[in-house]
Amino acid sequence: MRLWFWLWLGQVMSLDLMFNEADKPYSGETPDDKPEDFRRGNQGDKININDGSIWSPERAGDRAHGGSKWKRWPNARDKRRNKNRESVRPDGSVR
Repeated sequence: MRLWFWLWLGQVMSLDLMFNEADKPYSGETPDDKPEDFRRGNQGDKININDGSIWSPERAGDRAHGGSKWKRWPNARDKRRNKNRESVRPDGSVR
């Protein structure tokens, strides 16, 4: 029984480490972290000069659900159609 518990615990810990890294795809890549990689867009938006993604600040501020700080769209067309939006938290994780 003890061996099974330690194996289970090891698997859970390794899964936890794996998911913690995968859950932060934009760690260090937000407009707050690298302002030099962004140019100004319309209505306070930031446009990533490397990939063309549109980053819009969360308008709800501290009242935001889930603690997101930025909304990210892959391109301007998706933003116009409100498709493929991601909510990005301050630590770079996606909600």
